[in-house]
Amino acid sequence: MPNPARPQQRHVGLIYRIDDSGPQFCHLAWHFILKDEPLPEEYYWGPSGLDEINKPFMAAYIALLKQNAKSIPYGISYTGIYFDDQGQYIVHPIGYGLTCATFILAVFERNGFNLLQTKYWPSRPEDSVWQEQILNDLQDRGASSEHVEAARKEIGAARYRPEEVAAGVISDEAPLSYPEAESIAKEIIEDLYGASAIESQN
Repeated sequence: MPNPARPQQRHVGLIYRIDDSGPQFCHLAWHFILKDEPLPEEYYWGPSGLDEINKPFMAAYIALLKQNAKSIPYGISYTGIYFDDQGQYIVHPIGYGLTCATFILAVFERNGFNLLQTKYWPSRPEDSVWQEQILNDLQDRGASSEHVEAARKEIGAARYRPEEVAAGVISDEAPLSYPEAESIAKEIIEDLYGASAIESQN
């Protein structure tokens, strides 16, 4: 989903359904703000590449995550395990946390599904620019100086963009290599913006 206020900023989350209830949208909206809400109409979505056995399993696990509504900090690097078997967030050192995209990576990885070949992910200069910008936003919007300054030490870490993680979710060939994810991500961007896709700067 593009951000109308900042077109080059995109957002991603997890859509799930339990039984006959309506679709829910679980997403890390910001620093210590995890939302689980009815799916907004304006969001684009795609089906996951999971098989029919694992889809209800993952939906049940995602439903557990709402217990972390105010527990997950925002962080720009991704390493380690972030959730336990009951969907409880595992606290990391100050400065660490998740983005909307790595939240999804962490949820799937906890359950044995690796979406991307993270070991080989590149660190791109334009992503460092985005990381600096997002940390400035964190500071301006009330995150503690201790958290922000600790997170600044991670600028330059590999970044997993929302459209790249979405590619891993919808593909039945996961975990995707960087070139594979980049190729599908470009198709997603074209679907969002049209043929004249906005170049990803975040």
